[in-house]
Parts: sequence; structure tokens; C-alpha cells
Amino acid sequence: MESIGISEAISFTLGPYPVVNIATRWHEIMSEIELLEQPSAIQLNAPEVREIQRRIEIVFIGLWQLRELSKEAGLLSMDAAIDQSQRMSLAHDLGNLVKHRVLTHPPRSHFRPVFGDLTLQREGDSPWRVQWPVSHGADRYEAVEIARGAAEDWRLFLEGPDGLSQPI
Repeated sequence: MESIGISEAISFTLGPYPVVNIATRWHEIMSEIELLEQPSAIQLNAPEVREIQRRIEIVFIGLWQLRELSKEAGLLSMDAAIDQSQRMSLAHDLGNLVKHRVLTHPPRSHFRPVFGDLTLQREGDSPWRVQWPVSHGADRYEAVEIARGAAEDWRLFLEGPDGLSQPI
């Protein structure tokens, strides 16, 4: 009988993960937001609505990830930019909420956001739209609108003098 040591026959390498460009990630997020903003001519079924919810969650995680990518790129003023933008700070909190199901740190947006019930809505014969309300203090917003606003504020930061200082 012949034998071979497993550790001698198998090798693998971990990391580094592929580097993700900040501008590329931002464009991916914006493309997804644009798709999510498109109305549906037909009423969606429960699995389709759940898929839209998952895609919105991925957008918030992507917006949260822009902070990490900025930090890795040496853009250390991103925390000040997040704190100065209600839309960026709220999206950052929502990204944390989606990742952990509870906020693991005090909210950067000063209030703990709460997702409401995801619904399909339309007026008359107009196309169906998915609505996912977010309560934030006394205010109420729509999740995709928060994401779009935060993405726009991220663009302004990244293109500004404290960011990449070039169009993304």
C-alpha cells in the first residue's frame, strides 16, 4: 500500500482579494439604483419583490463599502464628509443595519433608522413601483431615494479636492 501526505499534495493561497476601484464601485452602485428606479408594468410576485429588497440591501452595503475603499485609498477626510452629509450618514447606518440586522455602533445619522414594510404601489393605471419606507427620527424617507442622494453626495466628495480630485 502506498500513501501520500495530504499536506504535501494540496496547496492553496488566500488573498489578496482583487482591488476594487472606488470609481468602478460607485458606477456599479449607480447602475443598480437606476435599475431599481424603473417601474414595472406588471404586478410583481413575492419572490420578485424579495429580490428587489435584496438588491436594495446590496446597494446600501455598497455605499457603506465606499467608506472602506476611501480609507484604503488614503482619502481620510471621508469620515468628515459622511458626518456632514445626512444622506451619506443615513445610508452608512442603513448599510450597517443591513449587514448586521442591528446597528453595532451609535448611528452616524443621529437617529436609529428603521425599515418599514416593503410594498408595491401605483396610482391608477401607472406602472408599479416598489416602496421601502425608512423611518429616521420624525422623518420618513424612501430607501432608493436615500441611496440615490447618498450616491450623489459620494460623487461630490470623490470628485472634490479631498477626494480623487477628478471626475469619476
